[in-house]
Amino acid sequence: MTRPCRFAIPILLLGLFAVPVPAADAEIDALLRDYIGLYTRDTLETWRGLFHPAFVAAFTNDDGTTTARTLDEFVARQKNYFATGRPIREELADVQVERQGRLATVRAAFTLHDGPERRQGRLMMLLIRDRDRFLILSLVFSYHPD
Repeated sequence: MTRPCRFAIPILLLGLFAVPVPAADAEIDALLRDYIGLYTRDTLETWRGLFHPAFVAAFTNDDGTTTARTLDEFVARQKNYFATGRPIREELADVQVERQGRLATVRAAFTLHDGPERRQGRLMMLLIRDRDRFLILSLVFSYHPD
């Protein structure tokens, strides 16, 4: 009888000191699913609704400079991109979300599929809760060098 008790105490102590794994944030998960799922030619206006009106996108250029775009400029660029008629989609991987109340950050690897071509990179998003939902306030990204 003493043998099971000898093992039960260390197991109980391990349970007391175990760090809880944070539960997934369903609201942010849904926003990220919509960010990917609505990124199509036919749903681009609905996709636009995921972004805060003061949204800014910034990205690095091959020459080492950066470019920043407002929401209107960013969406117009996406419309022109989809107008090529090529099958375009994006995938996220290695997604890391950190939420602090009404603010959240998202870091992820992404793959942009443009017809048969693929480009990979990293992105970061800042999310802000505006009234009753999270919106994307800013997006910064960079493609990996080829």
